[in-house]
Amino acid sequence: MVQHLQKLVQLSGMINLKELSLVSGKAAWMAYLDIYCYDADGALFDTALLSAVAAFSHYF
Repeated sequence: MVQHLQKLVQLSGMINLKELSLVSGKAAWMAYLDIYCYDADGALFDTALLSAVAAFSHYF
C-alpha cells in the first residue's frame, strides 16, 4: 500500500519536484509523510490519500 500511495502522490503532480531543488543536480529538500492508523476498520487507503493531500497542500 505504501508504494501505491507514493506512486499516486508523485504522478498526481501535487508536488513540484523542481521546487524541492536547492542546487540543481546536487542538493534538494526531502519530504516525508508519516501516517498512523489507529483503526483499520474502513477505507484505509482513501484516508491515507486524503491525509497526504491535506498535509502537502499546506507546504507545496
